Amino acid sequence: RAEGRIPLHYSCLYGSPYVISMLVEADLESISCKDFQQKTPLHLAQEGSNSHKEAIVKRLAQRQKSLICKQNVPRHNKSSASVDLEQFARIASDNNKKWKEAHTQATISLEGVESSMDRLKRLNKRLRKLQEKINEEQAILEKAKERAREEELRLDELTNERKLIEKMERDRIRA
Repeated sequence: RAEGRIPLHYSCLYGSPYVISMLVEADLESISCKDFQQKTPLHLAQEGSNSHKEAIVKRLAQRQKSLICKQNVPRHNKSSASVDLEQFARIASDNNKKWKEAHTQATISLEGVESSMDRLKRLNKRLRKLQEKINEEQAILEKAKERAREEELRLDELTNERKLIEKMERDRIRA
């Protein structure tokens, strides 16, 4: 429970609707669990950048409404209800298995996100190096263009000098 968050919190930020459904099915009341910022999974789903954001928010809102309705149903007292402990134990065991499976899926999803983030950092570093190299090459190209312009001006000057010398030579021959 890093930062007071449960797997459902992380799944709502980064996970898939399938993993979220599994987590909610395993423990419906986890929808109401608040993290260190007093945010529920629904809050995080609304704030997150998940590509399935809309579907997740809709699904969580429905499940939260279902939980509220369920909590408002009057409870039976012991004398009016018989409890089948064996069935309760079986359901609890199934829910525990589902929760563990959902937790594993959420952990795998989180590891995938962390792996993707590491890869993105490496790619950004490579991109910065390539941009630096491009900038260096552009600076070299600009210097070469400047030298070419200077050489062109010098060539024009020499051409004009040669024409002047040729004219002076023709004028001297005529005289």
